[in-house]
Amino acid sequence: MICRVFLLLLLMFGAIAAPLHAMTCEEATEAANGIDPRIWEVREQILALDFDLLNSARPPQWQDLENIKKLADKAENLLLEINGSPEKSAAYNALLPSLRHLAGEDATYAALLKPKGFHSGAYGPTDYKLMREYQDHLKRLNAALGKGLKIQPKRLHPERVEPKMIADAEAEVARQSERLKQTLHTMGYKDMDEYRAAIKAMGPEAEALLKLLQDGEIDITIRRPLSGRWWIPRVGFHNQFVTGTSRGSLDYHWRHRAESGLMDIPLEKYEPQDHRTKPKYGSADAFEDKSKRHNTDANQYGPDRWVMKKNKVGKRLMWTPGDSLGYPTGQGRWDNQFIPWEFRELMVPFLLEGYHQGKFDSGRNIFPGIDHHAYSHSYLEIQILGPIDLTDVAEFHFKDGEVPTGEFLEALKAHDIKIFDYSSWPPQPWSPSE
Repeated sequence: MICRVFLLLLLMFGAIAAPLHAMTCEEATEAANGIDPRIWEVREQILALDFDLLNSARPPQWQDLENIKKLADKAENLLLEINGSPEKSAAYNALLPSLRHLAGEDATYAALLKPKGFHSGAYGPTDYKLMREYQDHLKRLNAALGKGLKIQPKRLHPERVEPKMIADAEAEVARQSERLKQTLHTMGYKDMDEYRAAIKAMGPEAEALLKLLQDGEIDITIRRPLSGRWWIPRVGFHNQFVTGTSRGSLDYHWRHRAESGLMDIPLEKYEPQDHRTKPKYGSADAFEDKSKRHNTDANQYGPDRWVMKKNKVGKRLMWTPGDSLGYPTGQGRWDNQFIPWEFRELMVPFLLEGYHQGKFDSGRNIFPGIDHHAYSHSYLEIQILGPIDLTDVAEFHFKDGEVPTGEFLEALKAHDIKIFDYSSWPPQPWSPSE
């Protein structure tokens, strides 16, 4: 292989034109070392680029993205520094033609330059967004490399499936609403009007809770571990079918059976659906005025609390009084399904006891008229169908000094997400200036 040590130089300064003149590898090596030896650090990284990533044979992992970002940063900074020195810039101008000639005979670099066509096949749930970020950093690197010397990855076909997934999710929740209307009478009241009248007859506290729910003044929260701070800005929120992890029960088959049963979809039809269409789980949390302390039973899912915009997710939002995994399914009862958000007034019997004690949690049903299944958790579980990303987030809550920093903080600010510290109660607004 001919003079691979000069590839970085060629890459870094390929945009500079000069008359071609001959120079041996040894002569070029000596000249380049006299300008800046850091060139060789970047050279090694460029030559080590994974052709599987360039060919879109696999999506990048977090380390791949960190590596290409650092490489692009280093190339940009080194180029600026050398171009800022008339002496170094002139030396490179003189050296470049020989490097171009030598690199043109190098098989490795020729493969980097060769057009690779378009990516073929379907993307996995997070593949497109990760591949696109990798190629965005590659574009920055290419800008430093210059015309005629740009590294050519496989081009990506745009993925535009998520808007339809959201529309389909809203349609599915509307179907669940129609299902519930057919079984509402099984809770012990003939319709919602009779139910509301019974709630109000219980006294001012029950009536106040009913109004809070009618106005939608509760937080819809998804909890995630600290590691989510790297992933969520890039690919959004995902369920265990995509992440392969869970801080609850990690059992794909059991989860598929529960979800398909609660939505009355045949398992064989539900299971192969794109995992992005399936529920992401959280809890109906503290009231928006933070007058009631939120339940802590869901904290096992992570210390970071992401509060959703109900105007963005409300039409694809559902709930159950407790843990839906293992929940009874089938026909004939009002709570044999995920309950659409529009029926959140039915939360009153499960919240009233805690509300009276200054807490927001799902205690035992103290309302004698409403019939329901037993459940295992003391929080109201929520389910959101379809894709969720930072555009759906209203607030981010952290605790115990785990303040958002760096790129993560910039992502929150870019989406106008309000930040709160909930190390004490009620949560306090936080900004990086503090």
